[in-house]
Amino acid sequence: MPCIRNRKTSDRTPPYPSSKPKTKEPKTKEPKPKQPKSTKKPKGKPTKTTSPISEEQQDIINHMLQSEFVAHEDPLPQSALGDLSNDILPVFRAANFPDVEDYEVIEPSVRLASHLLQHQSLQHMLRTILKHGKMIPLGEDDVENKPMYAYPHNTRKITNDDVSLITNSLNELAAFVTFRETDEHTRGNASTHPLTKSTRVKHKTKVLQGHRSRIKYSADLLETLTQAIIKTPAKKKNKRKQEDIPLLLTWRFIFAVQLAHEVCHALVYAKDGHNPEFDTEPFFAKATTAEVGFAMEEILFGGSPSVFWADEKPSKKEAFRRYQLNSKGKLSDLVGLSVVWPWPCTSIVREYQAQDCGLWMRKADMDALEPKDVAWRVPLTDLAEFFDTQFWAQDDPDTHLDHSVGFAFACDESGAKTPAEVNKEERRRFVPKGYTINKHKAIIKK
Repeated sequence: MPCIRNRKTSDRTPPYPSSKPKTKEPKTKEPKPKQPKSTKKPKGKPTKTTSPISEEQQDIINHMLQSEFVAHEDPLPQSALGDLSNDILPVFRAANFPDVEDYEVIEPSVRLASHLLQHQSLQHMLRTILKHGKMIPLGEDDVENKPMYAYPHNTRKITNDDVSLITNSLNELAAFVTFRETDEHTRGNASTHPLTKSTRVKHKTKVLQGHRSRIKYSADLLETLTQAIIKTPAKKKNKRKQEDIPLLLTWRFIFAVQLAHEVCHALVYAKDGHNPEFDTEPFFAKATTAEVGFAMEEILFGGSPSVFWADEKPSKKEAFRRYQLNSKGKLSDLVGLSVVWPWPCTSIVREYQAQDCGLWMRKADMDALEPKDVAWRVPLTDLAEFFDTQFWAQDDPDTHLDHSVGFAFACDESGAKTPAEVNKEERRRFVPKGYTINKHKAIIKK
């Protein structure tokens, strides 16, 4: 599996990534004739450019901005940040995060990630990775002409031995993974890199005999979490700065999902990275794509959690801010909307293809990726439940995210029509079962 897996979750604005809410057309950055210095490449990070928005795209955005999908949310209480005190999986131990100076900054996220990986719904998937048996050849090759395989579909009841195998393997994984920060990724992205030249670990392992991995997460995300929890004295009356609860809650959750997502890739490498059949990642059951991280998210949440338009900065006038920090109307520094995307989401697949990353797809299932991009709005109160000890005290906590208010970004093959413009036949293909389209506001709802 030679290519990294990126979580592309921060800038999904179908039908094309350029469709952000701008009041003015973006200024051109072409250098002026009498300013030769502007032709030189700037040092540091490259500047992100934005393409002009078409009338059709702007129409979709205008419908969205008027809809319930972008409604403001009320301030959250301090208790929304939760009280998790569960044991942390060894793979998330502080020693595996050498770039984190204050482990308390990421502690809520690693505690949640530990809960997620041990959720009952993932047991079949994890057992398949650890006890898959003989792989099933698909009779298709990937872009590098390497044969693709699928995991055997085993729905046999989970036994106590299976649970022990999963638990022991997750514990063994601690010796196979190191987490490092990087400037390569935005806050919504992370990646896993197999260390094929360094396969040995310091102690014997019973199940995991494959490759070690390096998981890279965003330095910007770590800085965001660090700055949000620092309580510095205010200028007046020596009061302490209020914690940005919406920002902390959202990015702690996204970071936890990233960690669990990438650890699933690392588990595949640790178990079978040395196996030639795993040059391409195997498919689960009848999956359209071979992507174990997104498969995990689909099982747990009913889609891929994301922060929509998260790349804007709070200081910018066009920053998309919809969360209140307090009852006085002050807005949180959280930019974007908390949403969940069904998997496989067409826009995510396009991003992988554009970045030439390893997202293997079955040729016969390409038709399944019609442009049916629907983002479901996830209230922050729903995310707060994941950080509540009582929530995880249930026998089988329901981790699926809310699918009651959504927005349709593309309704035809060209991605140009708004929901109000599609005919009845197109609508039947597009609208999820049990939902209708509100023509006036282009909202999908029950």
